[in-house]
Amino acid sequence: MSEFVTLEYRGHRLTAAIARHTRDGWVASSQTETTAQLVKPSQKSGWVLLVLLMFGILSGILYAVWPASQDTMFLRVNEQGRVFVKSAS
Repeated sequence: MSEFVTLEYRGHRLTAAIARHTRDGWVASSQTETTAQLVKPSQKSGWVLLVLLMFGILSGILYAVWPASQDTMFLRVNEQGRVFVKSAS
């Protein structure tokens, strides 16, 4: 049987996991004491924008203003202090 850890320890584990992922470009969009949702916006290509603007002003403008997709990740720390990562992609 595994030992249970305190809620404070679980929070420290979650904070450390969030810090590791933010170095890779993830941003915490919501957080509780034991869970977090992180998002990572995708980057639009400048070359695609340039080509679309060359072949059609409207298509280039639409590409520039259309929201970029984003990846989502969920973190959860269980009662034993183990961090679980689940990708929504």
